[in-house]
Amino acid sequence: MPCKLRYKVINEITHVFLTGELTQSIKSNLSNSIEKIITHCPKIIHLDITGIKYIDSAGIGELLVIHSMLYKRDGRLVIVNPSPECKEILNTILRNIIEIKTSESVT
Repeated sequence: MPCKLRYKVINEITHVFLTGELTQSIKSNLSNSIEKIITHCPKIIHLDITGIKYIDSAGIGELLVIHSMLYKRDGRLVIVNPSPECKEILNTILRNIIEIKTSESVT
């Protein structure tokens, strides 16, 4: 299932909502989409992955690309609401690099 994205800005934070899978099939599409969004939106990104059911190494790589891109522009990436399956792998690999929050209510 391809990854789908929507976003909205609330209180100087860009909330990005993803559904689908973060896998090899996304290649650099996600980071390219985020790069376009931050040209006209706040550079603090809360990436809500409630709708992501599966993430592989390519998906982790995309998250690191986005983190690096935002860091270089004085922005910040926060991963929000990972599923239990995704949370385990994200905490194992990214917990010291990217903030991961388990609950935030924005729709």
